[in-house]
Amino acid sequence: KHPSHGALRRQTGCLSQIPMQDLSSAVVGRLYEAANSLQKEAAQAATAIQNEIKFTFEDYSCNLWSIRPNLLATDFPSRSKQHWLASRLNRDHANSYLVVNLSGITYDTYELQGPVMDVMMCGCVPPLEVLLRLCVSAHKWLSRAPSNVVVAHGARERSSSSRSGSSSTAAGQSLYPVVLLFACYLSWADLADHPKEGMLSVCQTLGLPEDIFPSFRRYLSYFELLQRGKVDLALQPKVQLARLVLIGLGEDGFQRALEIWQQDRLLFRADVSEDDHSSKTSAMHIGVPGCGDLAVRVLRRRRRKKNEVSGTVGKWRLEIQVCFHTAFVALAGGFARFSGNELDTFRPEPSSDECAVDVFLEQASVTDENAVASPTATAAADAVGAAARDGPRDAAQWDNAQFFDMAADDDDDADPPEEAPQSSSAAELLVAGTLRANHLAVFVPDDIDAFFDEL
Repeated sequence: KHPSHGALRRQTGCLSQIPMQDLSSAVVGRLYEAANSLQKEAAQAATAIQNEIKFTFEDYSCNLWSIRPNLLATDFPSRSKQHWLASRLNRDHANSYLVVNLSGITYDTYELQGPVMDVMMCGCVPPLEVLLRLCVSAHKWLSRAPSNVVVAHGARERSSSSRSGSSSTAAGQSLYPVVLLFACYLSWADLADHPKEGMLSVCQTLGLPEDIFPSFRRYLSYFELLQRGKVDLALQPKVQLARLVLIGLGEDGFQRALEIWQQDRLLFRADVSEDDHSSKTSAMHIGVPGCGDLAVRVLRRRRRKKNEVSGTVGKWRLEIQVCFHTAFVALAGGFARFSGNELDTFRPEPSSDECAVDVFLEQASVTDENAVASPTATAAADAVGAAARDGPRDAAQWDNAQFFDMAADDDDDADPPEEAPQSSSAAELLVAGTLRANHLAVFVPDDIDAFFDEL
């Protein structure tokens, strides 16, 4: 029974109330309206069936969204999708596509004819200087041939909790690193007035809400400041993370741990204990040298109850996260407070406005080898600033860049670990046979130049 049949009965049920002289025209009118409604619904059903057939048999059940004719976004190529995504890309774009992997993990790429660039993320964002160099190199790649395209994807799809506490599809969340990359590229290439306008355009194309994680918005602002020449990363003092204060977390039956990451390196980890129970405040002395991009993560798990035996606690899960660049905190006097609406929230319950993370930086000792930049790093920072200001007009300046080659370990279809991931050296991966000439992990901007020089 079609829904329109019920509508038709409702339409004709009122005919007894119509005078006899108007009955004929009324019947024709009601039947005409019902027929039009039925025709529209049938057309919509036919269109839906056609779209499903196309998606299944022509698109191989793989989403490929066109941000621009040469900028494409896709889903994470999970084990069930790798073959089909490779088949579609190889069919539609042959050797003319470049895959930018923004998931933070690696996977088998032997079926992909195009090169794959694995960006080592810092939390949920690519490092700022890597983000800029990606824009420069992507522009070079697209300028080589009219048929060249850039295909970017984020992490795998899985259900998680949104900032508002409601369930959301991870398909949307996993695409936000792609939104960040393409928004910055559109701004850098003068295709959008500024990165946030580029973000609105990309979100609209992907059908995503504009309420992206605060860390993504923060990096859009960083990128715009670099573009406008307001910040010179090469001139920023070398600092270290001195202290960190967690506010508004605790007394809810969960055990918590604090982690500080710089890409794939775990710089600091400690259990969180409340120093002030009334304000739920935990202050920690860090004292870890770390210039550049940092990700502060708070994990939690259910605390063991008194009547439970040992080993019955829950699994560590990410609760809140904040990604930032130390240069911008140093410009603010070495202190930054990331309040509730500035935190990336992953817990199911809504984030409280009372939650905050306070970050304190101090100048690094000149004797600390890890905190003092080398001349090469300083020159790279100078070049990054120049590229941000000049845009695509001077993109050719990267042609003679020096590089080194590194790679990260491969991950199968299991969920990413909540504990510290184990990275592998390039030599180990060569023995395992997982490296290809056109597959490279990107840690620093020079790795991107190495990638394109190899191509």
